[in-house]
Amino acid sequence: MRPAEPEQLLDQTGSHMRHRPKEHPRAAVACLPLRCCDHMRQPVSVSRKNMKLVRESLDQMPYRPRCLPSESRGGYVSLFGPKAPCPHCGRNVRKPRDAKDFTCPHCGQPGPWASGDQIEAWEKERQARARYDQLLAQVSNGDAGASVMGDLRNVQHEAAYAPDELKKLNLGAWLKYVSLAVSDDIVTPEEDSHIGALVPALGLTPEDIQAANPEILDHLLIASINGGVLPEVSSPSLMAKKGEIVHLEWPADLMKEVTLREFRGGYQGFSFPIGKSGIRYRVGGARGHSVVTGTEIQVADNGVLCVSSQRTVFLGARKTIELPYAKLVNLTVYKDGVQFHQSNRQTAPLFRLRNGEVVAALVNAAAHRSA
Repeated sequence: MRPAEPEQLLDQTGSHMRHRPKEHPRAAVACLPLRCCDHMRQPVSVSRKNMKLVRESLDQMPYRPRCLPSESRGGYVSLFGPKAPCPHCGRNVRKPRDAKDFTCPHCGQPGPWASGDQIEAWEKERQARARYDQLLAQVSNGDAGASVMGDLRNVQHEAAYAPDELKKLNLGAWLKYVSLAVSDDIVTPEEDSHIGALVPALGLTPEDIQAANPEILDHLLIASINGGVLPEVSSPSLMAKKGEIVHLEWPADLMKEVTLREFRGGYQGFSFPIGKSGIRYRVGGARGHSVVTGTEIQVADNGVLCVSSQRTVFLGARKTIELPYAKLVNLTVYKDGVQFHQSNRQTAPLFRLRNGEVVAALVNAAAHRSA
């Protein structure tokens, strides 16, 4: 029902409606039509001296109502636009300013203001996305062949995914398949080639995979080595021998064990006064010795650790260490390092690097092949 009209004043011409200013003992209050309708007023306090100017400005201000008549709303349309119930969820939805925003904000399906063409396009996109999810499920289960990858490329355009959303879906499917492949810690050459082919087919890069799951690439590399697939470095920094293949080159630090010592001792002696001056003369000496308090691992050199088919070589800034597999006795593996025990060395070299398990698996596989 339309609200009651405020007290109004008809001007001499009868063409415009004006609000009558309310009198006050000390100040007058003018109700200015700042919004849209004559029944929406904003009180503004003005002094009695300026009341005349306010009335003159009101007489010169044209009345411009922005509410349009509508029989469905008692003669007026809502200030924020008409509403209609959603055909899917039944909740009221305002008419959007942009016709492209035709989906219901509550259920996400076409709302009451969607046209027939928009509903048809939305339904095709929904079906394409459902088909794309089914194809990705086949990829993650390891059932993706050449035909599946072709269907993925065809359906991808119809699904109209945003680039970030598409990359997230493809990356999730690839990670699921790799996790399934490395669950037994062995990746066969066929599985390794299929995993490598999926990366460009899904529009992924090694940087995307590294950012999403840094540990999965190392786990995949270890499983591939266990399956007999050893990586190769195309342009190694190590000068390889005849028939030698460089499998890995990683930055590494040569570590050394340093003994920590401290000086401990005491003072012995006596003192006597010199006259009545208040000064005392002290005679004695200090004795002490160095005591070992512990050990600490420190960096001795920085360089590159090269793992080849015949040996492991550390190329450092100050030292070069060659560790042939014929003299290798044992490997001590750490999460971030590896230590080589050679039969011709009294001190076992210790190297700190990104992942010691990868280097140990690769050295073990290469040593068995060269034996």
